[in-house]
Amino acid sequence: MHKAKIAYNKGYRATGNGDVIGVRGKPLSLILDTKGYPSFYQRIGGVTRRTSVHRLVAYQKFGEAMFEAGIEVRHLDNNRQNNSWDNIAIGTKRENTMDVPLSVRRRNAINAGRANSSLSKTDVRNIRGRLASGATYREIMEEYNIAKSTVSYINNRVTWKDV
Repeated sequence: MHKAKIAYNKGYRATGNGDVIGVRGKPLSLILDTKGYPSFYQRIGGVTRRTSVHRLVAYQKFGEAMFEAGIEVRHLDNNRQNNSWDNIAIGTKRENTMDVPLSVRRRNAINAGRANSSLSKTDVRNIRGRLASGATYREIMEEYNIAKSTVSYINNRVTWKDV
């Protein structure tokens, strides 16, 4: 059983603004987990477990639907600490990703592309030259073993601007 559902069945409740009321009816002190999500602790089977507030809010709001395959809990304003009722939704990974502002998504993609890139400046120049000569994205993807988005970012100078 999921931790949010266990907490709810025990009597934990999230308020409209995202605070958590414990089983004794008193507000709980929340902690931030390593990813910056407010959480609280509960005992499950004799073991102390951390439970994320946004998941408790989502369970209260959407019930079992939040556990369906491919469904994630979303923060509509992209603020992990805002667990207010109106800010929590469920949706697909794509919808969750689209909650992040475009400028942040671009910055993350640029940084990830640079950090994980096995492409040299020569490769980037060759890719741009091949695209200018009519090569397809698929041909480039297969030759360099890179994602379509990487080809697009190189072609549109989102990444590798200085090459």
